[in-house]
Amino acid sequence: MEKTKCVICGKQITGYGNNPWPLADSGRCCDNCNGKVITARFERLLLKETGSAASAK
Repeated sequence: MEKTKCVICGKQITGYGNNPWPLADSGRCCDNCNGKVITARFERLLLKETGSAASAK
């Protein structure tokens, strides 16, 4: 398996890594940073559904 670095924190990824969108457009992210990615995805989803950033908080 190819050794890859996380595009968010720069640390070595164990395994296949995760899709970093929307925090990065390409590459892979580690499991630690994936929590930040999931949070950002939910925030975008809430923003899209409510149409307001203030409603997402």
